[in-house]
Amino acid sequence: MDTTVITYKNGVSEGFFTISAKKSNDSSEIIDTGTLNFQLIGVNQDVYSLPATNMDFHITSSDLVSPILLATKVIATSQTSANISINTSEPCLCFYMVALNGTESPNISNLLNKGPSPPNTTLAFYGTLIIRTAFSSGDSSIYSDWVQLTNLLAQTPYVFYFILQDQGFNLNTQLSKIDFITSSTAFFSFLAFFLRSL
Repeated sequence: MDTTVITYKNGVSEGFFTISAKKSNDSSEIIDTGTLNFQLIGVNQDVYSLPATNMDFHITSSDLVSPILLATKVIATSQTSANISINTSEPCLCFYMVALNGTESPNISNLLNKGPSPPNTTLAFYGTLIIRTAFSSGDSSIYSDWVQLTNLLAQTPYVFYFILQDQGFNLNTQLSKIDFITSSTAFFSFLAFFLRSL
């Protein structure tokens, strides 16, 4: 089996990668197990410690099924932020674009490459959400995670476009979207209350 080194810089708290197995030129055997070794490097390597220095893994059979979107929900909104949760049928990546509502929808390439934005787009930004938290649901599992969108404008309608891709690089090409409106400012809330009281 090949040996590859992946380095995460200071401040990176999580990563996502895929390990695959295939027959070598001189063997008919497929190696489907291996070990991940963890090591600290740098000037502070003697100051910190890792909870584990290695982890064994087993490569499962090929995944040929795209992730299925099960549910979405706008958990909460404020004047400048919104929290959105997504439930799927398996662990996967969610590639998304946030823009003002009415913005032209991005194509798949835009989402995977995080740009460029569609023509005549303003205040759009891209991101990636790792969906991996499992919950039991009968005989199967549901995977769910949420993302917090920040630096939004108050009392403004937005759209959240996204697609899903699993660990086997199977892409759910169904472009999905979630509409939401940020909360009003304190001034407009007071004005609405004042007008209702007249």
